Amino acid sequence: MSATDDDVFVVLQDSTFFKQKRAASLPSPSNIRDLANASTNPFAVDFNRPSPISIPSLGLFVKYGADVPVVEAKTQMKMHALLKGRVPIPEVYGWRVDSKQTFIYMELVKGETLSARWGDLREDTRLAICEELRDMVHAWRSLKQDSKDPYIGSDGGEEPLNEIFFADRPWLRGPYRGQNAVEQLHQACSLDIRNDVPIVFTHNDI
Repeated sequence: MSATDDDVFVVLQDSTFFKQKRAASLPSPSNIRDLANASTNPFAVDFNRPSPISIPSLGLFVKYGADVPVVEAKTQMKMHALLKGRVPIPEVYGWRVDSKQTFIYMELVKGETLSARWGDLREDTRLAICEELRDMVHAWRSLKQDSKDPYIGSDGGEEPLNEIFFADRPWLRGPYRGQNAVEQLHQACSLDIRNDVPIVFTHNDI
């Protein structure tokens, strides 16, 4: 890992990508940008959050952009290990920060997206999917913190919250640490939350 914030490169050599010897190295940021420039997708060249790049021949999916935080890669890697067999989380192969953009290299999951298929699904199929999603949400919300060091934040409490509703109020992002972490969030954001409400792991707006 480099010492500068704009040249971070973490490669997980023990990941499936390298164990299967798909390639000697992960594609460089310039390789990914070239693929984006060659795409007909108008969102592929957005600087902040461009459309991800899929490389089927390498079984590789690359999410990148200026709005993609490194903590997302770290969290995904941890959740992949903690929830294996319960929630299908893509394996992370590495990440890199280059020219103010973060690149997360991960497993390419084959299949169609739920958003693409949802409109064509029968009601009973939709309900079955919702039941599966309910079990997944329950799985990650059941993850336990260290009771001696509770926190509300990202990456083990080392990073601030990254939710969009804090974008214009960065001073409220925390992280909040200690036995009164819920109370701290309550006071900072004027939220009506009881102090005995448990802190659970959550993902985006779920």
